[in-house]
Amino acid sequence: MTGGGVCPDESGQHRQQATDATRFEAVSCQLTADSLNQPSTLNPQPSHPSPNTHHPLPIPSPNTHHPTPVLWLILLFTLLISPAFAGEVTKTLADGVTLTQIIQPDGPDRIVINVLKLDTKNKSVRIESALAGDTVLADDPTNGRETISKLTARRGALAGINADFFPFTGDPLGVAVVNGELVSEPYQGRSAVGISRGGWVLFDKLTFCGQVSAANGAAYKLAGVNRLRGQNELICYTPSFGSTTPARNECIDVTLSCPSLPLTPNATVEAIFQQISNGPSTFIPTDGLVLSGNGAAAKFLTDNFRTGDKVTLKLDMLSEMGKNWTPVVQAVGGGPWLVRYGEVYVDGEAQKFDSKIVLGKHPRTAIGMTANKEMLLVTVDGRQWISNGMSLPELARFMKSLGAVTAVNLDGGGSTTMSIKGLVVNSPCEGVERTVANGLLVFTPETIATTPDIKFSLSQLCSQAGVGQKLLLLDSATGRPIPEYLMSKVVWGIKGGRGFVNQSGHFVPLRVGSGSVIATLGDKRAELSVVVTAGPPSTLTAALKVDPAGDPSRGILEAKLTDSTGNPIAGGSISITVTGGNADISNLQTDTKGIALFGVTWDMATDPSMRSIILSSGILTPVTVKYPMKKSQ
Repeated sequence: MTGGGVCPDESGQHRQQATDATRFEAVSCQLTADSLNQPSTLNPQPSHPSPNTHHPLPIPSPNTHHPTPVLWLILLFTLLISPAFAGEVTKTLADGVTLTQIIQPDGPDRIVINVLKLDTKNKSVRIESALAGDTVLADDPTNGRETISKLTARRGALAGINADFFPFTGDPLGVAVVNGELVSEPYQGRSAVGISRGGWVLFDKLTFCGQVSAANGAAYKLAGVNRLRGQNELICYTPSFGSTTPARNECIDVTLSCPSLPLTPNATVEAIFQQISNGPSTFIPTDGLVLSGNGAAAKFLTDNFRTGDKVTLKLDMLSEMGKNWTPVVQAVGGGPWLVRYGEVYVDGEAQKFDSKIVLGKHPRTAIGMTANKEMLLVTVDGRQWISNGMSLPELARFMKSLGAVTAVNLDGGGSTTMSIKGLVVNSPCEGVERTVANGLLVFTPETIATTPDIKFSLSQLCSQAGVGQKLLLLDSATGRPIPEYLMSKVVWGIKGGRGFVNQSGHFVPLRVGSGSVIATLGDKRAELSVVVTAGPPSTLTAALKVDPAGDPSRGILEAKLTDSTGNPIAGGSISITVTGGNADISNLQTDTKGIALFGVTWDMATDPSMRSIILSSGILTPVTVKYPMKKSQ
């Protein structure tokens, strides 16, 4: 990237990259709410294991009731994952681009992290903001959204991550600048990241100050660009929004011709009034704009515009940090801050994020810059057996440990995705990728290396959830294993969300169903069909509810049986023993959702404190549920 780097920042000039051991310490570091806005320093313990030390993936502890010691022994021999699953692996994807995967599988802080490091000084590395489907709001079920893997593959990018928050349409919540075009205005008080025409990377907070002026001098606040209207708001729609404005009630649309498209940050644009309409929606011309308003904004449009009039739009973006956003050609929104001036700084409350989002452990996506002008694109998996996720303070400490002198959180949860060459290399928490509004894409010149055709040693992999396996690639021509020096260049990914494959080729089945594991070596690709079945019963849970008919003497016991990774166990046997009442039936088989429903009639003459139900299933520890009952939902 020409002239790349973070905007000059004296506080970050002398910071050095943390060691690998410090990085691992940062992953497991626990923070309190008191540390949200306090600078902090890492304090790695000398006795901490090396990041290259391999550990077996642990047997997870269910949140409710634990299996018996006998079952622990069974699970120990059936679910232990190869030591090759853990540790840290770094691969060079292209000149100036590396992928580092960090897996810490031990204890309650187990975590899976992927880090893309981009040398922004390298002129061959290009980072772009990209709209899903290249439009804000498509007229289809996706509402203008797209998966990151599809977006990355469709655009021919080397890599991509998800970017801004969105309201389950294709409209990014914050600022979006795509190849110089202002597609979405900043979200008031939220963080933003931009890349200038000269390659500088800006981290900032922005305020949008838009205005529309009529030829007669009347003016009205322009509230936004390419989003739904609020009460009394005036919104500008460009061709990037879609073919028409959104259908609306009691709104007025004004069509303008505009020879100076596209809109750009801080631009003053002159357009010519063409027509006014109040239909259900208005066609957006490819060489023009539509101003749309309701309430007071609609009255402004009807009172002040005539055919042929000149209309002036101002699109000012005010920087909290005094930076110039006029030359910005790529930008995404996010928030809150994670690292500022080289120190941990999480301003979740100031940016109006719920404390549960800030302090809870969730999947995360983040962007940061080091003092050496390296961009960090990071995903942290969470809400699943192999990875718990991070709080934002934990994420901030981790970004700092990577050497970030500034960093911002992006959309996380089910949106968190990293794709390499169209492959999903992280483990999305919902099993399959979520369609999102926009992303950040990485482009490098295409290089063709001479590599052998590859294939998997297996024709199909059938495995129980939790039972991992190292996969082997063969040279298609010779049938021999791919040599180690080439294996280190293989990029691994998944399709169908049935599990997770690390960058050493170790696959861990997680979710019941069919999918595939994909390996790429240069321009060669191999795909392995995977069928995952449920593992042995591991967790028995139950909830006692009032009968929906409202009879206080009747209860419904919902029992659920799952394996160690949370898959339901169908056809499992559950028995109950009732004290202070009687069961309609004492033994049932679970359904396809792993659930068995028992009817219970209580003896209302007995002391309520003596009423209880004991559930048992095989060698799992029995579960006791006590009266009273919860209301049925």
